[in-house]
Amino acid sequence: MKNRHLALASALAILGAVVFSPKAQAQNSVTIPFNGTVSSSCTFSNVQNGNLAQPTPTAEYLMADSNFSNVGTSASLQVTCTGNSVLSVSAPVKIQAPAGFTPDTVQAYVYDPVLALTAIKGSQFSASTPWNSSTTQISIVNNRTYNVGMVVGKNATTNGLPTGTYEYQVTVTAIPN
Repeated sequence: MKNRHLALASALAILGAVVFSPKAQAQNSVTIPFNGTVSSSCTFSNVQNGNLAQPTPTAEYLMADSNFSNVGTSASLQVTCTGNSVLSVSAPVKIQAPAGFTPDTVQAYVYDPVLALTAIKGSQFSASTPWNSSTTQISIVNNRTYNVGMVVGKNATTNGLPTGTYEYQVTVTAIPN
C-alpha cells in the first residue's frame, strides 16, 4: 500500500509539473504601424509680368487689365497642384510711385478666363465687373493660364497723374484645401 501511495504521489507530482509548468512561448511575429501624411503642393510656371497704363491723359488711375478694359497688360501664370487647391490674390503693394500720388483705390484680381471666375482683393475701384466681385478665392484647374490684373489710383478723370515711374507687386497664393 505504501508503494501505491508512493506511485499515486509520484503520478500527481509528474502530472502537476506537466500541467502547471510555465511554458516558454516564442513570439513569431509583430505588427508595426507606419504613418505619414502627403500634403498637396503647387508649382507656378510661365509667369509673365503685367504692365500698368493710364487709360486717358486725364485719368487719375493706372490699370493692368487685358481682360475687361484693355488698359495695360494683365500678368499671367500657370499653376499645377497635386491636390485640390484654390488661388487667392493680395492687394497691390507699392514699390515706388511719384511724390504726390495718393491713391484711394488699390485693388488686384486673379481671373480664370475659361470659367470667367474672378477673385478680388483690395479696396473696390468701381461697381462694374471685375472690380465689384466679392469672391476671394477661385478653384485651381491644373495647367490653366490665369490672368492677374490690378488698378491703383482714384476713379476719376480730371487731373491726370504725376509723371514718373510706378511700380507695384501683387502676390498670388495657391492654397491647398
